Amino acid sequence: MSADGNNAFPCTIELVEPIGSEMYIHLKAGELSLVATVKSDYSVRPGQTLMIRLNAAKLHLFDPKSQYNLIRPE
Repeated sequence: MSADGNNAFPCTIELVEPIGSEMYIHLKAGELSLVATVKSDYSVRPGQTLMIRLNAAKLHLFDPKSQYNLIRPE
């Protein structure tokens, strides 16, 4: 996740889940739902809007029905 740079797009934070040294940030961008994993010292809160940019090397896409990973099938 990046707050700046080319190809960034706005997302609204719906939920923040602390999980030890990291946290899951549940995001909405229009109809698209995303979950980002970030370090727990990243300061965010539900309702906040972020400009994010995706790292293709770390991206996972899942089929909403089967929940299979579409990029790295097992």
